[in-house]
Amino acid sequence: LESTRPPKGEERAGAVKLAQMLEKAKYVERSATEIATTIPQGRLRTRAVVQKKALEAKGIRSDLPTWRATKHKHTTDPILSIGVMVDVSGSMGSAMNPMASMAWILSEAGRRVQARTAMVYYGSGVFPTLKVGQHLEEVKVWTAPDGTEEFGQAYKALDGVLGLTYAEGVKLLVIV
Repeated sequence: LESTRPPKGEERAGAVKLAQMLEKAKYVERSATEIATTIPQGRLRTRAVVQKKALEAKGIRSDLPTWRATKHKHTTDPILSIGVMVDVSGSMGSAMNPMASMAWILSEAGRRVQARTAMVYYGSGVFPTLKVGQHLEEVKVWTAPDGTEEFGQAYKALDGVLGLTYAEGVKLLVIV
């Protein structure tokens, strides 16, 4: 940690503007769920019907689902997940002040729109700058002394806390 300071007016205005843009990014999500049933609805699974008839011919009672339907549901307020990965190798030294501002702006904008936000710095290791649910009170400027980048570990860290790969909702990943 190099220094901490209170947020400037431009950063506060940036947080409000980003929150407005993130609110627009939260669109009405449509999720699909497949339902297997024995009651007629949707598509008939002829293979299951043939299997069921063969089992009944042998005297075995079967409850194989012979129908398959897809139910669509609209989510009016999807969960917004935002992950930011920042390289802290030596070449990124001049970008650490803007990244500190971005971390504060992201924490404030994420809090305003109830988004799940996380930010990690990665170099020879990975460490969190902004944890999920955390609100930064001050702008924290870090140094960039590392000589390598552990990109895979950084992505796994964000994916682990935000569920970028398999979770539902709107996802945004930023790589710096």
